[in-house]
Amino acid sequence: SGGSPTDPDDFEAVVALALRSSDETSAFVGCTGSLIHPEWVLTAAHCVEPEVLQAASWEGESLAIVWGTDLTDVNDDLTEYDWVDVDKVIIHPEYHTDRWPLEDDIALVRLVSPQHGRPVVALNDMPLDSWVGSEFLVVGYGRDEDGNHTGRKRSTYHQVLDIEERLVTLDSEGTTGQCKGDSGGPGFLRVAAGHVAATITSHGSQLTDEGCFDANHDTRIDFYLDWIDDYVPYYETDPQAPLDGCGCTLTGGLGTTWVFLMAPPLWCRRRRCQGNGS
Repeated sequence: SGGSPTDPDDFEAVVALALRSSDETSAFVGCTGSLIHPEWVLTAAHCVEPEVLQAASWEGESLAIVWGTDLTDVNDDLTEYDWVDVDKVIIHPEYHTDRWPLEDDIALVRLVSPQHGRPVVALNDMPLDSWVGSEFLVVGYGRDEDGNHTGRKRSTYHQVLDIEERLVTLDSEGTTGQCKGDSGGPGFLRVAAGHVAATITSHGSQLTDEGCFDANHDTRIDFYLDWIDDYVPYYETDPQAPLDGCGCTLTGGLGTTWVFLMAPPLWCRRRRCQGNGS
């Protein structure tokens, strides 16, 4: 919540997950996700739990993906926005809601039609240990600093407090914090030519009288890359194609630098910046 509204050209691959009525007259934006392949969106498992989607179907609603920087007026005219229906939802098999903190809060959403030509998010596959004390840039459609659900895509920086095997704990100070609606959205590391997603907003902050300005537990993406690879196929993007991320160097906390794409033009294999220019 809070943070700065993003510009239309920023983070185009960060999308909204919405429950849309069957007659396409109303929609509710509930979570955030990242387009990591023309057919696949990465998000949090709790955003797409079967119980949530089944209850929505009873109300004549279904899950859909929508693009846009400002979805404030989405219910005024749904036809003004870019919608794509969902074909399948895959939740990580180890995800369970009876554990705290939540672990394995990660899911894949397959789209009915491929979105070729749209920017995709590159995923981090480098070590994160040195990033404690540094900042991640989080992006999402969460509530604003007053606790209002605006449908506006926003971004803000959070300090990394702790890194565990599957979770990253982010702090927030002042008048910004991850909140309802931000769930499923990416936490980015800054690289030379953009950003790579290192985390998925999961849980921890609750809306209180002070707002959602507390520590947040995020899912660590690099732990789940093998699982993602089981479903999401590889493809190579054209060097001139739009890409939210992929650069030559990644500078971590404590001055650590990794070089993982060796020479221009910057080829990015599907979504991950990989060593040896592959």
